[in-house]
Amino acid sequence: MKRWKKVLKWTAITLGALVAALLAVNAWYVGTSDWRLEKRLAELRSQGEPLSLAELAPGPIPPEQNADTYLRRARADIEAIERGFLHGDNLLLRPPTPDELKAIRAAFDAYPKVVPLLEQAVACPKCDLPLDYTLSPEQFNQALLPEVQALRAVNRVLEARTVLLAHDAKNDEATASAIVLLRLARLFEGGPTFVNYFVANAVRAEGVLGANMAIQTGPVTAKTCAALDAELALHEPMEAFRHTLRTERAYGLDSFRRLPARNAWLFLRGRWNREDLAYLDVIDAFGEVLRADMPCQAAQARLQEAAKQARGRTLVELFTPAAQAAYNAATRTRAMVRSLRVVNALQVCAGDKGVPKLSDLGLPEATTLDPYTGEPLRVKRLSVGWLVYSVGKNLTDDGGKLDDASDDGVGPPPAAQIKE
Repeated sequence: MKRWKKVLKWTAITLGALVAALLAVNAWYVGTSDWRLEKRLAELRSQGEPLSLAELAPGPIPPEQNADTYLRRARADIEAIERGFLHGDNLLLRPPTPDELKAIRAAFDAYPKVVPLLEQAVACPKCDLPLDYTLSPEQFNQALLPEVQALRAVNRVLEARTVLLAHDAKNDEATASAIVLLRLARLFEGGPTFVNYFVANAVRAEGVLGANMAIQTGPVTAKTCAALDAELALHEPMEAFRHTLRTERAYGLDSFRRLPARNAWLFLRGRWNREDLAYLDVIDAFGEVLRADMPCQAAQARLQEAAKQARGRTLVELFTPAAQAAYNAATRTRAMVRSLRVVNALQVCAGDKGVPKLSDLGLPEATTLDPYTGEPLRVKRLSVGWLVYSVGKNLTDDGGKLDDASDDGVGPPPAAQIKE
């Protein structure tokens, strides 16, 4: 009996020592990870970076200077146009049928206030959506989605108008309609999170396609070309992506703080601190790529390295695919914007024969470079128009194959839209 008491006694002592050791290790783990995370957050605060959803709330803006004021006034008519007349796939990627053109014309005749309201909207300096930044991240996203979907409806309506004007040989007006779409993308890209960015960037791409169709299907004036170039010069998808990363970081940190048992001291707190640090490391890697303005090939190697270092971190593995997709979309649109600036300059500078040198177009040198490789964009003169492109994410020149995104750029619109 005495022997068993002795065994139990030493077993209890050993277990107590193990528990004490584990608690000491946990205290060290939590303490050091707390310190590292707080130091990192303090550095971001000192740089004026937002670290919560509430900190993203914009300042007040007068209604007459807020694009949302005019977009809301136009919303019912836009929904009626889309519901009654616009169906099917993107009209910028195929020739419209006679029935479609007839329906589009009737739609704009029936709702004449839509275009002036949209023009008033894009003349505003900002678009402040009626969002409550004190909501939880999940509730905030639910409120943001309908606003973003409304932008897609505006996009489709303006696409249809651009196609109609180009078909009617009103190419200067068609270009102006595409510029409205580009300005709308600029207004929305100032909003928060990837949800907003993906739609704003897609609208920019549609604006590029619309403007390309307008200037390649008929003559446009030098004044129109100058107005288009001035607008395109303001479009730098990577700057918009940089802003989105800042807002997504604030959104993500706010979301992580609300995770169940996030601050439980025993083991979990230290683990989640490490998750937050890995999350910030990956965002820093994207920021490094953007600051250095790396060609895509070098950028992808850096981003893959960062993702590899953070492997096994749940939050990072949720975030990285979305961030990578946004980066890819930004790079593709950047190639399209640059290609369109070259095509637009060619409308003014090109003679009847040959292909001018890119350096003779009067554009900044960076505008003529392929964002994937840093080499000059490819330029081809075809019988039906200009083809300007980059090699795309496969880093291979596929001869200007744009239909499946093997290459990225702009080329002659569908043949049936080109006036003989």
